[in-house]
Amino acid sequence: MALTATEALINVAALAYLAAVKANDDLLAAGAVVHWVPADRGDSSANPDMRSTTSAAVITTNTQRVVTEHINDGDFIIALPTSTGPITPLVWFVTNQANDLT
Repeated sequence: MALTATEALINVAALAYLAAVKANDDLLAAGAVVHWVPADRGDSSANPDMRSTTSAAVITTNTQRVVTEHINDGDFIIALPTSTGPITPLVWFVTNQANDLT
């Protein structure tokens, strides 16, 4: 079963975001650093640390910071390391039980 049009649109946006990250990396010199902070605050009355009622209200609390170095070999960041070892992807794709992405 294919994703709904709206679900598939999320995946298109995820790819566009990754393309923007790559475009930014392409402009950096070797050794340049990028400071990443999470989008971790919304305006939801239920759980503003995880949800928001509008994308315009999503901000960062600057409680975490991950610094990466651009290595200038054509690669770009798709996930960030945490202080405890695991990595956190920059984007998540929407799928279903059949592992459809479109």
